[in-house]
Amino acid sequence: MTLLMAVSCPLLVAQGAFAQESLPRDVPRQELNCDGVPCKAKQIKQPWWTCGENTYLTSEDRRVSDQQKRRLEDFGLGIFFPALPGYGPQDSKFTRSALMKRFGRPLRTRSGERLPYDPSDPIEIATTWEYRGFRITTVARRPNPEVLWLDEGEIFDSKIPLRYGVRVGQPIHQWTQRFGRPNCNLGVPPHSQRHLVYDGEYYFACGEDKDVSCVATYQVELYLDGSGRVQRMRWSHPML
Repeated sequence: MTLLMAVSCPLLVAQGAFAQESLPRDVPRQELNCDGVPCKAKQIKQPWWTCGENTYLTSEDRRVSDQQKRRLEDFGLGIFFPALPGYGPQDSKFTRSALMKRFGRPLRTRSGERLPYDPSDPIEIATTWEYRGFRITTVARRPNPEVLWLDEGEIFDSKIPLRYGVRVGQPIHQWTQRFGRPNCNLGVPPHSQRHLVYDGEYYFACGEDKDVSCVATYQVELYLDGSGRVQRMRWSHPML
């Protein structure tokens, strides 16, 4: 009996050694359990665009080039600001008829009152114009509801042409090649949704004689699916 025990122990040791050597080289031995399986699963690093936290990096921190900045400055303006007489960054007012001349008759509209950013301004009338694949929101103020300002625009169809070779439905890296890397925004409850944000500003001539340099801020928000493709793009004036 003693002899059999002495013979069987080396065999068990040898089998254990063989099991260790048969494992892939990239599996650390200290993470193995008695069955030869890794005890802890290796944590998978998530892509940056999944946005695990809010980021507030400057364009310099994100290494955005001057050319990428210039593209972004007029990106939304070239899509949602209609090329109409007297309309553009220099004079952002337009009429309902001018809007329909540029984009056509909408599928539907909906309007409602809201408080202006500046409490001293009149109550605003916000109107959303629904088209196939995109929507536009304008703002009017009493006592002249026919004069409109562009508040925001949203595109959710890959058939809608954008600028600089990007489209809805493309991977995010094609957008970052054109405009640089955006920041992350986790949204605000109860309707929070992780998305990417470009913040920027553009300058335009203003004042009675167009002799004053004014600045306007804007945001470009990108909403992605699980594979990193842009499903929706929203351009807006945070402070109209």
